[in-house]
Amino acid sequence: MTSEDCLFINVFSPSNRTNPHPVYFYIQGGGFNNLANPYLTGDDLIKAADNDIVVVTSNYRVGPWGFLASKEIQENGDLNVGLLDQRKAMAWVQKYIHLFGGDPNHVTIDGASAGAASVDLHLTAYGGRDDKLFHAAVGESNSFGAQLTVNESQYQYDGLVNRTECDTSLDTLKCLRELPVEVIASNNIIMPNPGTKGAPLFMYSNVVDGPGGFTEDYTYNMYADSKFIKVPVIFGSVTNEGTLFTPDRTETVTDMTSFLKNNFAKLTTDQLNHIVSLYPQDKTVYPLKGAWWRTAADAYGELRYNCPGQFMSKMFQNHTDGASNWHYQ
Repeated sequence: MTSEDCLFINVFSPSNRTNPHPVYFYIQGGGFNNLANPYLTGDDLIKAADNDIVVVTSNYRVGPWGFLASKEIQENGDLNVGLLDQRKAMAWVQKYIHLFGGDPNHVTIDGASAGAASVDLHLTAYGGRDDKLFHAAVGESNSFGAQLTVNESQYQYDGLVNRTECDTSLDTLKCLRELPVEVIASNNIIMPNPGTKGAPLFMYSNVVDGPGGFTEDYTYNMYADSKFIKVPVIFGSVTNEGTLFTPDRTETVTDMTSFLKNNFAKLTTDQLNHIVSLYPQDKTVYPLKGAWWRTAADAYGELRYNCPGQFMSKMFQNHTDGASNWHYQ
């Protein structure tokens, strides 16, 4: 447990500061629900770079503190504040990193999993507006989770309001803001998406807040419409991305489709059936795993991690003129 006064920036700099060093700004993952404070250090990276790099890490709000969304918050607050925390840290780097021997004109942002999703979103933020916060970007295991609109996220807010007994207040948002952080944490329960039977792995995520907002449209649409910053990028994923997340006892094809539906609530029956046709059962026996575990893991991993990275690399290839684009897998 921590206090709400929790945001910080760590700067790791080599002792020799004769010339401005390239800056590496890392964003940790955690599904936008966990790992607000990853306790990362940059010592080994500086050694590997022969003392010619400045490493910056920071934390950002996650869960309901960073990604709770509702009409009340949209009208009287800010949405996607976890991403705004990251962007504020990037702006700080631009203003002050020269004091640590860093070059503000040579900043590369990098992230893994939800950190990579954050990178993807900063590239498309505000319709792809370039605020000159970074000159290159890296996304490791780009994670495209299910994106909801503000209206579709309302059930999360309403559930938290009810559990904290703020539903009796005339101003539910004011009531939530006045609660101790411990009360919010103890009532932070992952709920199934409407129309599904089980809870998703990660309930909170960035929301689509429409024109003028941080996330104007679904990420796929933003890249397809060339609404992203044209800078050098590296995207990629690794083998078996889905095995870490798929329930061990995925015994039947129904278990598999239920798992996918719980995490991507908008999948239709026809789409789920099509996925099953594309991923026939892997008959290999895996100790302590269900009969459909491996197949479900393959489908989930490619749906959430492998395909997004490939898609974005393709969009950079299609829509950029001269910006370098690398992809690994």
